[in-house]
Amino acid sequence: MVPSPIQKYLLAALASILIASPLPTEIGITLLALIKNVTPRKFSIIAYILHTIAIFTILLIGKII
Repeated sequence: MVPSPIQKYLLAALASILIASPLPTEIGITLLALIKNVTPRKFSIIAYILHTIAIFTILLIGKII
């Protein structure tokens, strides 16, 4: 088992990847809610930033190919 402090960071990273990916956002929301209470305002900001990064990544990959 992973130590608790490290586990929180791993869950946050996994939640961020799932929110930014084309997969349903609900899975990432659930993982994020397991870590701590997130206000709707904070979640909206986090989701917006992650979705923006994902779109730019897809555009960059498309430009390279």
